[in-house]
Amino acid sequence: MKENIDGKHYYATVFLGNPAAPYYFDIDTGSDLTWVQCANLQRTSHAPYNPHNAFILCKDFFCSLVPQPPTNPCTSPTDQCHFMVDYIDSRTTGILVRDSFLFRLTNGTIIPATVTFGCAYNQNVRSPSHAPPPVDGVLGLAALSDSLPSIVLQLADRGIIRNVLGHCLGSQGVGYFFVGDELLSSTGIIWTPLLSSATNFYMPGHAQLLYDGINTGNVGLYAFDSRSTYTYFLPETYNLVLHLIESNLVGKPLDEALEDPTLPVCWKGPTSFNSIGQVNSYFKPLGLGFVNGTNAQLHLTLENYLIISNHGNVCLGILDGSTVEGLGFNLIGDISMQDKLFVYDNENGRIGWADPSNCNNPPSCNFLPYT
Repeated sequence: MKENIDGKHYYATVFLGNPAAPYYFDIDTGSDLTWVQCANLQRTSHAPYNPHNAFILCKDFFCSLVPQPPTNPCTSPTDQCHFMVDYIDSRTTGILVRDSFLFRLTNGTIIPATVTFGCAYNQNVRSPSHAPPPVDGVLGLAALSDSLPSIVLQLADRGIIRNVLGHCLGSQGVGYFFVGDELLSSTGIIWTPLLSSATNFYMPGHAQLLYDGINTGNVGLYAFDSRSTYTYFLPETYNLVLHLIESNLVGKPLDEALEDPTLPVCWKGPTSFNSIGQVNSYFKPLGLGFVNGTNAQLHLTLENYLIISNHGNVCLGILDGSTVEGLGFNLIGDISMQDKLFVYDNENGRIGWADPSNCNNPPSCNFLPYT
């Protein structure tokens, strides 16, 4: 797993088809449908995938599990099955296909598994400022029960793996993504249950916001989404975080960098910054204390909510959730999951994390092929 050329999104390399070809996939724990581009929709790293007539027809059971575009509904059992998937920032349409997906076992053996996924021929971006990353597709990993099974769930249903997945996103631009339950025996994983009613995201429920280890009294609903580069807090929580940060900056040699377009809120110092370590004395760590009975705490270091811009300023990687239409909870994105091992245990309805973790040296487990 690596960051893409823009340095803002993590991607995994997956091999599809026969003969197998590599494709870069955006890892998305907030959706279930995996799809790859079959047409030149946007800037990508590889040529479009060729389905080689591996189309799924409307009579196939999987076709009944995906929303269909109004322009291409199923009118006959022998029609090709079209799909439509909506994201916060875009809509993708295409056809369903069934083809080989290469899976690497613990002993290093590569085996092909036939899975169902999408072949995208159209993508509409709702906002130019939220353009999709230059990857070849999306690897949907949500654990939805009433829609198309994710590739991980399809493999689990055949007994190839357990329905468990995880990732470790390294702040230096590398990391790993795994499937299966080998890491569940690892020590140091903090577990908290997932809400059974959450249908679109991995959502452990309500949590208290911590500032420098102290409970602020702010309680909100939280979910995790690996496709989101940054973290989004609803206005009440966002404004509180901004207030706490700015209050702590009083008397310190930092001024708001209004001219920096990198993110909505940036600060500049007497000289340019090159690393987060240079601002350690200006900011405090954040944290989340989940209130579902486990008392699990997620610690957010400065690297988990701040970045250094190309202009040498320090910017807030937590954004105002009111800018995302329809967002009704706080969304934890990649920045807040960096340098931590996250495990999504769908077998037992829980999510866990280990902190700190070295994402550059993956342990021995079942991996999707990656570079």
